[in-house]
Amino acid sequence: MKLLFVALAALQIFTIPLQGNCQDSLFIVNTTNDDDDPNAGMPGHKCTGLPGDSCSLRAAIENHNANRINPQNRISFSIQNAPGSGSIVIKVGQTGLGPLPPILGSVVITALNSSGGGGSVRRIEIDGSMAGPNAVGLDLLGGQCEISFFIINSFSSHGIHIGGTPPPGDGGHHIENNFIGTDSTGTVGKGNGGDGIFIDNTPNNTIGGIGGRRNIISANNGYGIHIVGSDTTVSFQPNGAKNNIAQANIIGYDFFSQKLLPNGLDAVALENAPSNTIGGTQQNQGNTIGSSSANNGISIKGSLSEGISIQGNFIGQDSVGAKFKAGIFCRGGKQLSIEGNILTNIDSVGIDIFLDASGNYNILKNHFDGDMKIGSKFRFGPGQQVTITYQNNFHLNNGTAFDAQESLTGAINWVVAGDTIRAGMAGANILFQAAGNKNFTTNRWEGTAAVGFNYVANVGPGVQAKLTQTSELFANNGLQGNYGKITAGGEFAVTMMDINGNGNGKDACRLDFAVGGSASVIVNSTRNHWVLNGSAGLRMVSDGNNLDLIQVFVEKDQADRNAMVGLNFLNMKLKHSLAGSTITNNGGPGVQLDGTSDVRIDSNTITGNAVGVLINDVATGSMSANTITGNHGAGVALAGTGTGIDISGNLIFGNTGLGIDLGNDGVTPNHTGGPIPGPNNFQNHPVLTSAIIKGADTIINGTLNSAAGAVYRLEFFSNDACNTTGFGDGQTFLGFKMVTTDKTGNVSFSDTLTGVGVSASSVITSTATDSTGSTSEFSACILPNALPLHLLGFTATTDGNFIILNWTTAGERNTKYFAVERSGDGGNFAVLGQVQAAGNAPQEKNYSFIDRMPLPGTNFYRLEMIDLDGRFTYSKMVAVNRDALTDAFFLFPNPTSNELSLQLSGSGLFTVRLTSTDGRILNKKAFQLSGNMSTILDISALSKGVYILTVENAGQTHYRKFIKQ
Repeated sequence: MKLLFVALAALQIFTIPLQGNCQDSLFIVNTTNDDDDPNAGMPGHKCTGLPGDSCSLRAAIENHNANRINPQNRISFSIQNAPGSGSIVIKVGQTGLGPLPPILGSVVITALNSSGGGGSVRRIEIDGSMAGPNAVGLDLLGGQCEISFFIINSFSSHGIHIGGTPPPGDGGHHIENNFIGTDSTGTVGKGNGGDGIFIDNTPNNTIGGIGGRRNIISANNGYGIHIVGSDTTVSFQPNGAKNNIAQANIIGYDFFSQKLLPNGLDAVALENAPSNTIGGTQQNQGNTIGSSSANNGISIKGSLSEGISIQGNFIGQDSVGAKFKAGIFCRGGKQLSIEGNILTNIDSVGIDIFLDASGNYNILKNHFDGDMKIGSKFRFGPGQQVTITYQNNFHLNNGTAFDAQESLTGAINWVVAGDTIRAGMAGANILFQAAGNKNFTTNRWEGTAAVGFNYVANVGPGVQAKLTQTSELFANNGLQGNYGKITAGGEFAVTMMDINGNGNGKDACRLDFAVGGSASVIVNSTRNHWVLNGSAGLRMVSDGNNLDLIQVFVEKDQADRNAMVGLNFLNMKLKHSLAGSTITNNGGPGVQLDGTSDVRIDSNTITGNAVGVLINDVATGSMSANTITGNHGAGVALAGTGTGIDISGNLIFGNTGLGIDLGNDGVTPNHTGGPIPGPNNFQNHPVLTSAIIKGADTIINGTLNSAAGAVYRLEFFSNDACNTTGFGDGQTFLGFKMVTTDKTGNVSFSDTLTGVGVSASSVITSTATDSTGSTSEFSACILPNALPLHLLGFTATTDGNFIILNWTTAGERNTKYFAVERSGDGGNFAVLGQVQAAGNAPQEKNYSFIDRMPLPGTNFYRLEMIDLDGRFTYSKMVAVNRDALTDAFFLFPNPTSNELSLQLSGSGLFTVRLTSTDGRILNKKAFQLSGNMSTILDISALSKGVYILTVENAGQTHYRKFIKQ
């Protein structure tokens, strides 16, 4: 990962051409002396280095300055017989003249010495140890200079200063392949007293480059590279520190990038320096940066530091020496782009950013490796409009990979996508406070010692914020995978979709709520997978206050093989629903409700858990259309004191324990009367007396004892097998019936489920639910019986003071008798008498029974049809309001010879039929009445004898016999 010089390749690097055209004056340095040239600039005078013409570096610069009108001059070196074999050292200031003069205009200085005649090529080392105070190695005040191959060390101030008179300077300089702050080997520190390179409000400079142009900038007392722009709010000078590039340099390391030679301050510092680039996106363009634990790798400061790009740098070290305080440190910058950097073994923070300006910030494809306390740290100034794109970064073994605290005001938008956070102590620690959209997608939060993704949402009144987590992975973290605490006083929405949370030490996802009176919190959990976690798949907990301010939707989630519980809700109110989820094979309950929770559980599949649904404390809820099967305990266990828990229309079967268990302690016997304290008030279950298969219909009979004068919903189920307790499950929902108990709390019922057939080998069960929604346990199982007859019709009609019952059967086989039962209220029936059956009669058979002492008002009748082996079933119920039709029907005179007067009173359609005693219809008329009517019937054509006049109205039938004389 590090970019290294190769020692033997240095000589090859020397042949790389510089970027100037070098067509103007050439000044040749031929001595290591530091003399000046009093004739510099005189007409015809040149510092050529010819025999007898001594030309020092100082003199060459003086002559260049004097001739800077030329587009670009050149300074080269040809020092003969220089002692030693390493660099050729020029002691600047050895003659007492102080530092070298500033370099004006444009010049190319190639600091390689060639003595000719096949001699070696050696670098020029300028040593500033004798240059005096405030001495700069090379002071560039012109523009478009190219400075290469120098060794610059021991100056009391900067190694290279780039500026202007006055600033901003012209800039456009190229600083390439220099050793700034080291000896000639690049392995020993001989730092300058100031910065390695100081760019003072000057644009368009290039420091380093690929292909052998990199510089070593190490061991200086100040910054490695320092770029400073003018603050126009303080100075009248325009800001000129723009468009500078520093690429492929070694900063703070030795020649081999193996030993730290840290600069005294930050390796690279930018202050009010907009649109500069440190590194690059192409291969090898990044800088290799080392420093000490007291300093930063790259620091950005000042409100004018806008549009800076930090790209492709290696910042840190592999177990070498001390560590950075921060790899990249930003205070006041805006519109930053930090991309493709490698930050390793930082002492404190990889990227430390304080944003107090609006704009877009991009942190992309960075690699955070090693035991840094925080990978990326974000803090914000108030009132800004910020969008942060944090994508495709990789964190390994950080203390906390991602740490952010939003400001209370402004809007902060996050786009965090494709990042990998692995190992270390914690993945993310975020405080959401500002408005905005917080989008996290396709990130991997895995293998941390604590929480994978931890956040607190504390948005204030009037603030609207939304957190969206999609296709995230929370895996193998020591504690929770995803942990949020929502303490909002404003509007905060959470959407979790297509998340995978697996293998975490505690919960895959936990959300805590403590919201204020003006809050509005909406949570959507959809299509998430919570699998193989050490405690819960999904857990939601509130402080129990302001529950109506929290709306929670859990839909189509999967919770599988979690150690303690699939889904757990404590003091939560899911007034919408937990719906369409698959909750399987959890070590504890599939769904657990605690505290004051009120949860609607609809259309879920809950199977293979220790208990299907466990409801504790005073928690309540409702359950419908769920499939709850194959659990190792109860299907639904009510272990607390909650009431109004409506369990209706579910398929509950095949559980080891009871289908529904009030008290979570096995079968609860019925008690006499109404509710008693306990789960669902220990609502009594129905007692089924028979279940009859009648063709395609099923008739279920039974009784219920409960509160007096109360309405109950009875649900009926069939099952392939009964629970081992003898009490039932509810495998297949058959239907329901509403019943009302009498003043003693009792009701007998018979419900014909038309078109609902059951197998003769199945068992039938029932539940009862009161008007508050409290559902009982399942009843004891009964086997259905099939009576071998078909009841084709059953009617009740009046005849004077009598009521005549008629019925017709077909296909009788082994039928014993019919018991005729009557009731005055439609609920409490008593046997009036018996009619012997034919026994075996494949053809139709007609039967009748006369009630000679009917009750006043409405009489209700039913038949109990009893087989020879004791099986029985009930007919439908028929009713006759004896008084109403009798009073409305008058016929006279009787007997009569020619005319019969008929008077009717009432409303609706009246049908009148005249029949003979053998059943032939002789005449038929219909009348639509609203009041009274009289009519004369002509019977003169009838033969003498007895006839019957039948009147039907509103479902009632009445007969009158008359005699024709």
